Amino acid sequence: MADISPSALGVVDFMLKSAEAAAKEKDPNFDLNKSLFGNLGDDIITYEKNPVGGSLAELNSPPSIFLLGSPNPEQIAGALKHILVLYAKSAGTPADREFLGHKIYSIPLPSPVIQTPRPAI
Repeated sequence: MADISPSALGVVDFMLKSAEAAAKEKDPNFDLNKSLFGNLGDDIITYEKNPVGGSLAELNSPPSIFLLGSPNPEQIAGALKHILVLYAKSAGTPADREFLGHKIYSIPLPSPVIQTPRPAI
């Protein structure tokens, strides 16, 4: 990642360290590296449907789902909840529910920001 964008690596590193520091306030033994990266599986599925309407906001934010497999889903879900704390301040806490014996965590992701160019004066 550093070869592609050194500044992006710095942002991601800052976010992960901030999330880990916030999680360690509640649980001093929490290890983000072990809980998140140590439990990543080899299954990642993304699915996006056609946009529901015709407005610009609807076209830029079609319904989608992101699925992540893990050999230890409870640990990775806990780690993701700690990471989403940074985002959840504006979106609320992740909602969880049971479905066919599996726990599902949901959080709305931010819509992409579209900036229109300003005319030169």
